[in-house]
Amino acid sequence: MTYIKICGITRIEDAEKAVSCGASALGFIAFPPSARYITSSRFAELASQIKTLKPTVELVVVMVNPSLEEVEAYRAAGADIIQFHGQETPAFVNAVKGRCWKAFNLHSADQLEQLLQYNVEKFLIDSFVKGEKIPGGSGVKADWVLSRHAVEYLQKPVILAGGITADNIVEAIEAVKPHGIDLSSGVESAPGIKSHNQLTNLFKTLGEK
Repeated sequence: MTYIKICGITRIEDAEKAVSCGASALGFIAFPPSARYITSSRFAELASQIKTLKPTVELVVVMVNPSLEEVEAYRAAGADIIQFHGQETPAFVNAVKGRCWKAFNLHSADQLEQLLQYNVEKFLIDSFVKGEKIPGGSGVKADWVLSRHAVEYLQKPVILAGGITADNIVEAIEAVKPHGIDLSSGVESAPGIKSHNQLTNLFKTLGEK
């Protein structure tokens, strides 16, 4: 099955549901302006409970232009992976120890050359929304043609995000051929509150693919 990350987790019951359905990774937002934001102490509580439930699930903390101190706080709290989702420079990201991903809001093929400077494990493609202050979770679909180009160009695992739901996930996988899929608003009843019915439907759809 395709690698699936359920992002914007704020409640243990949603984490448990996503894991029981078959999620490979769970994402947590460490960006205060986001409605899905959780503190490092709250993340530590959730991480401990989730790892007891399923030690192999990957816990990804999404950060936007953080300081090294903020990165280390979430690492110490249990983050397996730091996903940088801001304007972090290659020098900054490459200096961070441990597993890292770099997300970007793709709107031009010209962006791809710069991304080769990031020494990260995976890239994540998200939609570009002009003027958007929260870089993710918009529910807007990414440019799948550009995304497929990125998958071929970057030669590292690419995760596709942006407006993906149970209704279009199979089409997204077939069109882009990403390593994985990231969903947040597409499986929510409200920001930070996952719909267990939508999660069930999503993984049922994938199972039938």
